[in-house]
Amino acid sequence: MKKKIISILLMASMGLMLMTGCSNNTSKTEADNAGKTETGNSGEMKATTAPAEEDIPNIVVGFSYLEVPTDLAKVEAAINEITKEKIGCTVTLNAYTYGTVSQQTQLALSTPTEQLDALMTRLYGVGIGGFVSKGQLNPLDDLLEQYGQGIVDAVGSDVLDSNRVNGTLYSITPTGEGASQYCLMVRKDILDAVGYGDVTQVNDYSELTDVFDAIKKTYPDLYTVASGAVQSPYTINLPLNIDRLGDKLGVLEDINEPTVSNYYRSDAYKQICKLGREWNEAGYVYPDILTDTSNSGVALMKQGLMASYFTVYKPGAESEAKVSTGHEVTAIKIGDAQAIAGLSWQWTIPTNSVYPDKAMQFLNLLYTDADLVNLISFGIEGDHYKLDENGQVVSSDNTAGYADQKQWETGNYFLAHTFATQPIDLHDQMKAWNASAKKSIACGFSFDSTEVSAEYTAIQSVISEYDTALQWGFVKDIDSKIEEFNKALHDAGLQKYMDAKQQALNEWLEAK
Repeated sequence: MKKKIISILLMASMGLMLMTGCSNNTSKTEADNAGKTETGNSGEMKATTAPAEEDIPNIVVGFSYLEVPTDLAKVEAAINEITKEKIGCTVTLNAYTYGTVSQQTQLALSTPTEQLDALMTRLYGVGIGGFVSKGQLNPLDDLLEQYGQGIVDAVGSDVLDSNRVNGTLYSITPTGEGASQYCLMVRKDILDAVGYGDVTQVNDYSELTDVFDAIKKTYPDLYTVASGAVQSPYTINLPLNIDRLGDKLGVLEDINEPTVSNYYRSDAYKQICKLGREWNEAGYVYPDILTDTSNSGVALMKQGLMASYFTVYKPGAESEAKVSTGHEVTAIKIGDAQAIAGLSWQWTIPTNSVYPDKAMQFLNLLYTDADLVNLISFGIEGDHYKLDENGQVVSSDNTAGYADQKQWETGNYFLAHTFATQPIDLHDQMKAWNASAKKSIACGFSFDSTEVSAEYTAIQSVISEYDTALQWGFVKDIDSKIEEFNKALHDAGLQKYMDAKQQALNEWLEAK
């Protein structure tokens, strides 16, 4: 859901979730009066006056793209036609790129003189608390109550409450994927040919062994075990029924109990490593998986080398994989869908904001106004995309002008069109899947690792040395190697890291 039609589909699940300071809670009085608004039952604001454009406040919105679109200015002008009418302001899109968004937003937030009224920011490795502790984000409760009823209706109070720090709301979650689940993506023709065409769900990774065995016997030149993305976490080392708490460096082995423990010393991890060894010895694992940094499982399937690969599941994943691989595929879901810790992308109003009131009104539109959502998601209809007879998105001659489709980032995913390659009832499927997810006690928790950043770096170095070889079955003496691995993790500071995470989780739970 993110890029050019193929690029977005390659980024899996993706998908799908910031902060303090009261100094700018009041907008400039003259500007607010110039764009006076009324709020309807839906929470959508409409301007009651039409001031001269030079008197209309302009808000700066930080937004991320794979590549900055060539037609960004054209889309921005169309956005302003909507915002001038409905909330009495104009919008400047401050375009970041995914590869550098963390650095770019940190720089912007650390520069108080730089206007930044609303920001879709990435929380990986920092968490909401990291921004809050630096006083970089406005609290949102009062703004939400006054201007954001549409957000509350779309997201739900329980989800919003998960984003609180010490009882205060600092970020707003986009709707869309609200759960996490893993799957094996398998070529449908091969699965049918070996007699497993009706298998769409297993409870444990070990249940896939018979499937792999049948495929290997019939298609001896094909491999079945690889990751969907190069150097990604979507491997067999994805613990089931465990809350990873974001980074697996301290997990909840029981999603109903708030006790942080070392996953790499668990029985579940040892079992995964032994299963990986069994699969490797049987010839299921792609042999260059440790050294091939160019080809993902997706690419290898497209090249005719893989019959299947591990990835994240979400409704519509099969249609996305078909576009990416060129094959009809079946997703064999593994375990249950879970709603677990770890916010990723979130809408925020920085303390850099000159017009926080207008910023919240704009965010409210992103959750209530389908025209604005589709404009930001796909560009201008008839120019950057077309709709087929079912109302689904197909390419136009100028799709490349605004190709980085952004339904997942705009706010209310369920107001966006779907692609013609996706199920026509995708939104209903997504809502049902979200509702089915088992909820972790830590759902919404995001750990700020700033105070243990040195330990984090050292721990990651150890994991890089041991983990991939273990999980993909390239280690013969698994028990002794896991012991060696855990000693290295301890020496790198894993216990200190877990203690800090446990304390943060306890405080987060107490403040809920």
